Amino acid sequence: MDFGKRLGLRVKVALPFAITAVALIVIGLFAVSTVRNLVSDTDNIAETYLPSVSEILNGDRDLYQAMVAQMAFVDAQFNNEEGENYLASFDENAGQALERFNQAVARLEGTGVSDVARGFDTAYERWLSSAQRVLQLAETGDAEQARSLAASETNELFDNLRNYFDEVGAHADAQAQIRAGEASSEGQSSSMTILLITVVAILI
Repeated sequence: MDFGKRLGLRVKVALPFAITAVALIVIGLFAVSTVRNLVSDTDNIAETYLPSVSEILNGDRDLYQAMVAQMAFVDAQFNNEEGENYLASFDENAGQALERFNQAVARLEGTGVSDVARGFDTAYERWLSSAQRVLQLAETGDAEQARSLAASETNELFDNLRNYFDEVGAHADAQAQIRAGEASSEGQSSSMTILLITVVAILI
């Protein structure tokens, strides 16, 4: 007698339901695990990478506005106009640029961002020192010398500093793309596993 003939009627009736129940449990566990991982990846992208990109973009904007304020102050002094508001704007935007860059780097800690941001503090201090010398020269009535210093030194330091914002922003965007790709691959893999389990259960 084969195995099927040795099984009692109750076992024959109950076996398909038992297999189905086991399959449903396994499928449910896979589904829960997949959902949890997808939620974690989504939260990571929403709470880490997207805010980092936003902070970098806003910090880069602040840095540019600081340069605009610096140039406006020099022009104001050259034309014997009031320029205290430009000094205040420079200080505010230069400080915000530094703060936002550091916030973005802190969010991205553990992703290799420290390698990308290495040297930023030195670059920032060099630019800030040069820009402040430009402002001091203009404030003391030497606007032509201020313009010369800005053209020969400060602008180059500014461009070098902005490169850090560009590179960290690109790093944050790349990390977001990687996490999104991993989440998509995991979702597809789990779907195939669930489908396979379902087919096997039906065949059995």
